[in-house]
Amino acid sequence: MEACLYAALLLVCYMQVKSEAICDETEFLHLNGSCVACLLCGPGMQLSEDCGFGDGGAGVCILCEEGRFSADTGVGPCMRCTQCDLLNRLEETRCSPTGDARCGQCLSGHYELRSMTGAVELPCVPCSSRDMIHKECLHLTAQKAKGETAVTMTMDLEEPKEQRVKENKISMVLISSAAASSLFLLALLFWAFLVSAERFKQIPKHCPDPEGLMSADGLQLPAPTERTAPQPQSPAKMFLSGHEKEVHPTSIVINVTTNIKPSGQKKDCSSQEAQQSSCSMEEMEKNLQTIWEKAQGQTIETLDYDSVQDLSLLLDSVNNSCALRKLGRSLGVPPQVIAHLKGFQDLFQYLCTSSYTLLPQLAQAAALLPHPEVVARIHRAVTT
Repeated sequence: MEACLYAALLLVCYMQVKSEAICDETEFLHLNGSCVACLLCGPGMQLSEDCGFGDGGAGVCILCEEGRFSADTGVGPCMRCTQCDLLNRLEETRCSPTGDARCGQCLSGHYELRSMTGAVELPCVPCSSRDMIHKECLHLTAQKAKGETAVTMTMDLEEPKEQRVKENKISMVLISSAAASSLFLLALLFWAFLVSAERFKQIPKHCPDPEGLMSADGLQLPAPTERTAPQPQSPAKMFLSGHEKEVHPTSIVINVTTNIKPSGQKKDCSSQEAQQSSCSMEEMEKNLQTIWEKAQGQTIETLDYDSVQDLSLLLDSVNNSCALRKLGRSLGVPPQVIAHLKGFQDLFQYLCTSSYTLLPQLAQAAALLPHPEVVARIHRAVTT
């Protein structure tokens, strides 16, 4: 008996569901059980609530919010406007409530990226410092080469000036030392002359007796006494005894000559640094070429968790805060967004949700930073 009642209940439910109308995507279910078409909104407007598949029906048409547009008449919501600055392109037509923005050519210093089929991609890629392939980047490379040449010439002109200043200082010190030595010799000669004059003054004068000559008998000579002539000291020893605390001028020459450092050490250090920088640039160019070949068409969302964490450690330190902002500017991130970035995680999240950024674009932007290990980490993520 209970089984019969249960079967009858199921049959009633089935008949009720079968009799209920199934509405289309642009219809809502009326209270009388019939499907009614949703309200259609014109260009620049949308329904205040969703309508279709039997739901809604109470919505009204309202204007699209700022940054959104609706070009057709229908029940669909307003679409988000295209942001040309995120695509590194010029904006030819601004976005309006009835039409999307229209983007033009790439910004200066950027070039168009083409897919394997030859179709042009919407985002423009920033030029690298050594890009000699794309014509949009040739004038930037030439300007940078001219700037480097000018800096080199300026350094070459400044180096002889510094060398002449050093030579003039050394010459002045040597001249001062020579003058001091000359004065010392003149003073020594003058002192020797005074000592000789004093010795000549001490010689006794023998004059005849005014009363006449005395006889040999009446002449009384004093008993001869041994007189030892005073041992005159050498002028150098007497001068040293009176001037023991005086500094010899030649010591100045010795100190000056011992403090002169050879300029060859600077040249050796600069040559070693130039060789290390050239090796790192060659390795980074090889890594960029490998990334371009293996990750063409791949977005940055393909980076694994470990790679993102490693890049965060490299770019989120206190010394690399400027590098993170420079990376964001190279990828076309608006300044108002860069100002609120707290780390690479925020930048990565923004690029994944608000732009279409490829791995080669990220690597080329990282190549502009003074940290080749960032490009090396992206290369390792692509090759492993």
